[in-house]
Amino acid sequence: MLDNVNLADIQSRQWPQEVLEDVWGFLSEAFHKETTVLNTRISPENLKNLYVRGLSIVKFLHDEMVGHICAWPVADGFFEVGSVWVRPDLRTHGVGNSLFEEIKELAQLNNGIVFNITISPYALKAGARVDFNLHQDWAYPVPWHLTCAPCDLLPEKEKHSCPKRNISCWLRVMQHDKPRNK
Repeated sequence: MLDNVNLADIQSRQWPQEVLEDVWGFLSEAFHKETTVLNTRISPENLKNLYVRGLSIVKFLHDEMVGHICAWPVADGFFEVGSVWVRPDLRTHGVGNSLFEEIKELAQLNNGIVFNITISPYALKAGARVDFNLHQDWAYPVPWHLTCAPCDLLPEKEKHSCPKRNISCWLRVMQHDKPRNK
């Protein structure tokens, strides 16, 4: 399928651009098939609400969705960039990189601490290109209850001593080009 795709034809949509209602169900189902996505919050309703609030970007090739990224407002002043999805045949072809570049530009994020937690090596590389820097401290500046506590990969009792932390699960905090307003 990639042979017939001109990557320049992939267009981004942000609110208030129209996205058909069935996209959110398709995206939610696609996320549930992925092993690298926190599945507890990716309902069609939640995904649509983020879009309407201007906190997500959806990529389309003609009328077919081929990519998505969003920034979850997880607490006052904290945004977790995640729920990244790229159509499988377009992965490693720059779509994910452009999603991370565009999410950085969302004006609403400039006044908060923006972070990302990932177990995906692709997301790790794409985020590094836009100033998501690896962060070893999982409790500051992002509180622990926003980093490890929501994880659905481990039982609650194992989270404080997680063997994946900084080995196969990484916390990254975005460095802003300009100072944030407090």
